[in-house]
Amino acid sequence: MGWLVLALLLAPGAASAPAAAADVPTVSARADRTEARVGDVVTVVVTAVYRRDLVVNLPPRVDLGKFTVVDRSDGEAPRDLGDGHYRREFILHVAAYEPGHHQIPPLELTYLSSGGELRTLETAAIEVKVGSLLANVPDPKLKDNAPPVRVMESVVWPYYALGAFLAALALAGLSIYLWQRRLLRGRAGAQTAPVRPVHEIALARLDALRKQGLHERAEWKAFYLAVSEIIREYLGARYGFDSLEMTTTELVAALRERALGGADEDMIARWCAACDLVKFARYVPILDEAHATLDGAYRIVDATRVREAAVALPQEVKVDAA
Repeated sequence: MGWLVLALLLAPGAASAPAAAADVPTVSARADRTEARVGDVVTVVVTAVYRRDLVVNLPPRVDLGKFTVVDRSDGEAPRDLGDGHYRREFILHVAAYEPGHHQIPPLELTYLSSGGELRTLETAAIEVKVGSLLANVPDPKLKDNAPPVRVMESVVWPYYALGAFLAALALAGLSIYLWQRRLLRGRAGAQTAPVRPVHEIALARLDALRKQGLHERAEWKAFYLAVSEIIREYLGARYGFDSLEMTTTELVAALRERALGGADEDMIARWCAACDLVKFARYVPILDEAHATLDGAYRIVDATRVREAAVALPQEVKVDAA
């Protein structure tokens, strides 16, 4: 779902202009073997070399024809080559269950250009010969069916079901009790507590997130989910709409309807797209990108917060001051 959202957000820009030659990454794919037997695991390594300001990703779902993905790893964080380029590897463990001459089809990678357009590249296909497990056995035959084995065991599932039901009932009662207490406490506090500006709440939550240090510990997904939720909840409260369940495209459209527009709208759209790459497209950022994302969150709050109106001085005060 997240990947489709990102594609819909960036597709119009992707078709607007062809990529410059310097923007195009170099991609390749290799297999650790070209001959295997049915069920053998073949390791496919997809390598991308790209400019530092680009983002390259292998979609979470790939079509491998006769091959099935057994396991997948996006490898380590992008490696800095020291010449303004990064190198990143995506590792697929695949297997085929039919003998014959098969082909691992070209793998499609996407990249986000420096202009914000989503583009695609393909690797070359890989030929793999898959042999049968019975190829060297003369006159293979199936074994006779084993006789049935009688197994006696106690029927205990009703006790487990009753225990689970009672535990769920107790948990539901406790949840209702705590919810009622929170509701009463909130009503009592609402009578005396002043209304706090939404931008102050957002800034306080961003400060707490910075101190928590998720990005410093490379807990990328938890960090990007938290900072994205803070900004989305703030924008919804600031402009008066339910923003938490919206896609990035819907969020930007809602801001445009409320006449945000201009550089602020563009800044928010790019910031949300960068967060979506980590949240939904399994992109692994570096620490500098995480710091830039957090700083961008502060800039969004500062650029869109409600400014206090200047207080007009009485005429006699102006005269005295003169």
